[in-house]
Amino acid sequence: MSREKLSGRERIYLATIKIIGKEGIQALTTRKIAQEAEVNIAAINYYFGSKDKLVEEALNGTLKEMADFPSDLLDVETLEVPARLQAFFQGMMGSMVKYPGIPKAHLYAPLVENDFSTPFMRLFQEFLEDVHTKLEEKGVKGKVKDMDLRMAIVQMFSALILPGILPEMFEPFIQAKFKDPQVLKRYVAGLLDHHFE
Repeated sequence: MSREKLSGRERIYLATIKIIGKEGIQALTTRKIAQEAEVNIAAINYYFGSKDKLVEEALNGTLKEMADFPSDLLDVETLEVPARLQAFFQGMMGSMVKYPGIPKAHLYAPLVENDFSTPFMRLFQEFLEDVHTKLEEKGVKGKVKDMDLRMAIVQMFSALILPGILPEMFEPFIQAKFKDPQVLKRYVAGLLDHHFE
């Protein structure tokens, strides 16, 4: 849908996600949102009641998108499990590198406030279980013990999340940018080669 056909409410919502994704939640101001959405500041309160309610709705919306993330890639029968994981992890990490502010916003409560009861944390646990179940269904579990499979999943996600949300922490060392699709592909392939020799 073109920007002209979006309602003021939709433009505000998308502008909020864009700013959080690119600049982080701490950079979010009503003035920036209004400017990005091309609306007046009063429209934010009109449509959402407050900036806090807008942020809550935006984060809940990104949670829904994460829940709908194409874990179906793990079900593609024409690809071997490592190829499925390659496509899945590249998409996941690529999204984090492009919009690091979104996962950072969701990780704020567990990292800063030691609160692991957030909707994001519940969704993440369900997501890990879903990946585990799908790998089991594909016969991976028969090749390794359940605990080893669970540890491998944790290792893979850990190796994706940190450089995904903080690419600048590692890019000087690897002398490459994770935004480069070839670098991202090579990184994920190396990770999977370690677990699926």
